[in-house]
Amino acid sequence: MSGRVTQSRRIERAGVNALRALLEDHDQIVQEIDGGNDYGEDLFVMLTKDGERTGVAIAIQVKSGNKYKRAHSYAIPVEGHANDWRNGLLPVLGVVFDVATKQLFWANLTECLESSEEAPSWIVVPREQELNEDTIQSFLALTHKFVEARSQRRVEEASLHVTRLPGTSGASPRFVGRKQEQQAIRNMLTTMGRRVLVSGMAGVGKTSLVDQVVRHHDVSTVFSGGVIVADMHGFSAHRTRMASPGIAYGPLLSVLGVPSDEIPRTAEGQAALYHRTLDTLGASGNPVLMVFDNVAELSQVAELLPRADAHGVVLTSRSRLGILEGIETINLDCLSSEESDVLLTQILGSEDQRLHAPGPIRDLCALCGHLPLALSISAAILKDDVDLTTEELLAELREEKGRLDVLHFGDTAVRAALQVSLARLDCAMRDPFCRLSIHPGSEMSEQAASAVLGLSGPQARSILRRLSQASLISRSSATSRWRMHDLVYLFAAEQCEATVSHSDRQQAFSRLAELYGQASLNADLTLRGTPEGNPPQFQSVTEALSWFDLECANLQLQHVSLAITISPNRHTPFRCT
Repeated sequence: MSGRVTQSRRIERAGVNALRALLEDHDQIVQEIDGGNDYGEDLFVMLTKDGERTGVAIAIQVKSGNKYKRAHSYAIPVEGHANDWRNGLLPVLGVVFDVATKQLFWANLTECLESSEEAPSWIVVPREQELNEDTIQSFLALTHKFVEARSQRRVEEASLHVTRLPGTSGASPRFVGRKQEQQAIRNMLTTMGRRVLVSGMAGVGKTSLVDQVVRHHDVSTVFSGGVIVADMHGFSAHRTRMASPGIAYGPLLSVLGVPSDEIPRTAEGQAALYHRTLDTLGASGNPVLMVFDNVAELSQVAELLPRADAHGVVLTSRSRLGILEGIETINLDCLSSEESDVLLTQILGSEDQRLHAPGPIRDLCALCGHLPLALSISAAILKDDVDLTTEELLAELREEKGRLDVLHFGDTAVRAALQVSLARLDCAMRDPFCRLSIHPGSEMSEQAASAVLGLSGPQARSILRRLSQASLISRSSATSRWRMHDLVYLFAAEQCEATVSHSDRQQAFSRLAELYGQASLNADLTLRGTPEGNPPQFQSVTEALSWFDLECANLQLQHVSLAITISPNRHTPFRCT
């Protein structure tokens, strides 16, 4: 089996390597797309002309092997990628590598899908569209023309909000906490590489933190050219609202002070002027801090990053965005108990009598998971309804199945924010994310995740890592353990109940119960001095005690305890919610 897997992987790599070599030989900038952000593309290509970047980029799906070969053509499967390839930020091209002849053939997948009312299962790649040394320039010209036209249509349909902060704006006195993170970002912007990515789950306060930092006197002093903020709409409810470089160049040039009649009409011309303007500002001692907020994909900002080191860059995203050279990352967690209390006080006002009962307020913060978005919604509900007591709101929030319904005020809702995060997740990761909620505890080991998902340890670990990159789970302080925020867990459980069959949920929970039952038995036997197995699961009494300490909370959950008691060593159906 392992030989076949290795051979398959070798064939896949051969196609990617052949295409990459051809493109790079013709001065195109190529980067392989990070798996955690894969929407069915293998390469991210920034197109160049006469040695200069044009501001135009594409994604390429590469397929290698005989299964893509037809009698008189080739074909690429669409699978679950139709919407992303048709409406995504970048146009997607498909390339098939014929292993026998070592030839490359291409098709414009986005163009094919845009011209089809219903998405086909396969897209034909004609033999006439070979990609080689003789046809590469024609390929680049056709691709460039298509991207320019598509970008122009998106510019006409979309709008991008870009602002320039006044140099003396000052920090907000109402901002709560994050002193350590504020100092770290200021240091990165003023004394280090000047490029920072702030990542974290939906509603954790990334934008507010960055807004606070960039208004600080130390930062505004360094960036005398000003602070420019662009909302890239990466996590808008609709993918078509996502801003691309083609949409961003015009508004950014306007804010940088370029008169509208001097801004070129083409994306290529705008890109060249944008970078020349930034280069001039950097060389004249007027560095600019560029803030790109709500970035979902690397492709949204790769062409917008300043070339001059003098300028600063801050990105905010729910995703780690893959490989970004020279960028430091700050991963933002939820507020502390004390900070949560202060945030509620600031929103409600210290004169609100409901704040004088510390117990209920503490419980309210805990049920909100100390998530700033949830805390702000709860405070808004209390402020809007002066007759609502904290205890009454607590009673609503304690109903787990209705908690996300309660955390909704006006157009703001925790569930809506998480739905967008799920929609941006690679299709292959959505089902595992939902199934992880079958584990009832707030923290799980990689072995427990493997049991719930029904996958091998390495497969489960890879999925956990990719979900962490999307800020839907996070690493625990203990080795090889992961945690899911309470509100994310409730959302995942909703999705699991809606998309995973009852029998599948039962089977997953049975595997988990068997894992815990067998491990509990092995740990107990080790403590009694009679370990079983060759080798035994636990090598020492200390190791067995450590396992019990880590899993104590999970083992004490009522339905886990009952499941282990009924069936420690065999699958038995359990009621799984």
